[in-house]
Amino acid sequence: MKKQIINYVVLIIIAVAANYPIYKDLQESVKVAQSTISNAMSVVSQIDKNVNNFKTKVDSLENNLLKLYVRTDISKAELLAELDSTLRTLEHMQFETHAINKRVSKIAQNAIKEQFEEKEDIFKQPIPGLPGF
Repeated sequence: MKKQIINYVVLIIIAVAANYPIYKDLQESVKVAQSTISNAMSVVSQIDKNVNNFKTKVDSLENNLLKLYVRTDISKAELLAELDSTLRTLEHMQFETHAINKRVSKIAQNAIKEQFEEKEDIFKQPIPGLPGF
C-alpha cells in the first residue's frame, strides 16, 4: 500500500510538473484577459459618460426648441390679434370716410342748389330799365 501511495504521489508530482508550463501560460493569459477586460470596461465607461452627456445636450436642445415653439405660437397669436384689431380699425375708418364723403357731397349739392336757386331768382326778377318789363 505504501508503494501505491508513493506511486500516486509520484504520479501527481509528474502531472503537476508536466502541466506547470501550461499552468504558467494560462496564468499569463488570464492576466492579459483581465487587463483587456479592464481596458474594455474603461472604454465602455467613457462611452457611457459621452452618451449621457450627449443625451443631456439633446434634452436641453429639445427643451430650447420647445420653448422657441411656444414663444413662436404666442407671437403668432399676438400678431394675428394685432392684425385683426388694425383691420377692424381700418374698416371703421373706411365706414366713417364713406359717411363723411356722403355728408360732404350732400352739403356741396345743397350749396350748389342754393346758388342756382339764388341765380334763378335773380333771372326771374324784372330788370328795371329794360323795355317790356
